[in-house]
Amino acid sequence: MDIHLDDIRLHIEDRGAGRPVVLLHPWGLDSRAFDPHIGPLLEAGHRCITIDRRGHGRSELAMGGYDLDTLSRDVLGVLDHLDLSDVLLVGHSMGGTEAAHVVGGFRSPRVSQLVLSAAPLPCVEARPDRPDGIPRDMLVANREAMSCDLGGWIEANSEGYWGTADAGDWPLATEWTKRRLYETPLPVLLACNSTTVEADLRAELAAITIPTLVIHGDADRSAPLDFTGRQTAALLPNGSLHVIAGGGHGIYTSFAPAWIAAVLEFSRATRR
Repeated sequence: MDIHLDDIRLHIEDRGAGRPVVLLHPWGLDSRAFDPHIGPLLEAGHRCITIDRRGHGRSELAMGGYDLDTLSRDVLGVLDHLDLSDVLLVGHSMGGTEAAHVVGGFRSPRVSQLVLSAAPLPCVEARPDRPDGIPRDMLVANREAMSCDLGGWIEANSEGYWGTADAGDWPLATEWTKRRLYETPLPVLLACNSTTVEADLRAELAAITIPTLVIHGDADRSAPLDFTGRQTAALLPNGSLHVIAGGGHGIYTSFAPAWIAAVLEFSRATRR
């Protein structure tokens, strides 16, 4: 169904009853990336809500609003519109950046547990106090490559997305992922990429006190474990790290059973 917030129409799916789980999808894709997990979540007694980010999937193509504050307010708007409480908020990749900002930046009282899956946190871009970050000129060059030949960029960066799993085992998921990226408007991809790689959430992560699970694959090429997941978990006062052996950036598909098992166990074990 579609809901209308102040300046945007967002497509959401709201299924089941029970404790709400809200899922925020990766950069360039949409909420259908989480399709393998809807059934297990419903069977576990959850109410499952997915959101297509503005400019993605079935949501409205806005001309602006792709900064982290606005994107996170969109999520907060959905939580308010549905009047949710005791939410388990799950974000994968860019969705994890949004989820962390909803909790650590906006301090949403509606969220009681947080899952950050393969999130490019805590700070990607090099800074004076982050000398091991990626230099800005390399990040700009990456976006220029997208602009010149998005299809070529997708092909060049798709190897290893599923981790050690054979991409041939996931032909439709692979095709859908590439097609979804290619069909997301280029200005949206570029704006969201800038937002993600320029975010510095180190202080916000350190301020998150609710139970938080970091899920990461040790074969993630897009967000290497030691550069992102381990550092994120170390900053969280009430965080834990779950590493999926052989998992790439697309662990939500290629390691779907292990991924959802970790989420459900975390939900049961740490719920207040």
